[in-house]
Amino acid sequence: MSFGVFLLVLGSAVLHASWNVVARKVSGHPVAVWAGLWVASILLAPLVWNRFHPGTAWNGVLSPSVVYPAASGLIHAAYFALLAYAYEQGAISLVYPVARGSGVALIGGLAFLFFHEEISLIGALEIVFISAGIFSTARDRARGNLNGFPVILVKLG
Repeated sequence: MSFGVFLLVLGSAVLHASWNVVARKVSGHPVAVWAGLWVASILLAPLVWNRFHPGTAWNGVLSPSVVYPAASGLIHAAYFALLAYAYEQGAISLVYPVARGSGVALIGGLAFLFFHEEISLIGALEIVFISAGIFSTARDRARGNLNGFPVILVKLG
């Protein structure tokens, strides 16, 4: 990995974590969450415009270039509404691992069910153990046990 790519990944991680901390500080207030999304959308608009330059052919309203982003937008709208609600209710150390980790189980499971993706036994075990670790950590934190993931390793071992 080049140093420039490393800096982009590091910068992305810092911005992502910062956004989640701010969202929690305002208790997941929907206005703050949506404002963050609008800022991101405005910053990314030039990249999207460059990708779908007006010189490309228009394939109609039901083309994949319209349907997939629209579906993604609806899914993300639901995700951010639920995330805002979760930040109103719980601490970032509880909400964040579940919010970020639930995608591991959902994407693997949905891809298997709806798109007939093949998941190897090792891949399925990875999904199960990662999901179990994330949800167990969150469960332990919700119960006041702040030891988190090391507790899971002891239980599994």
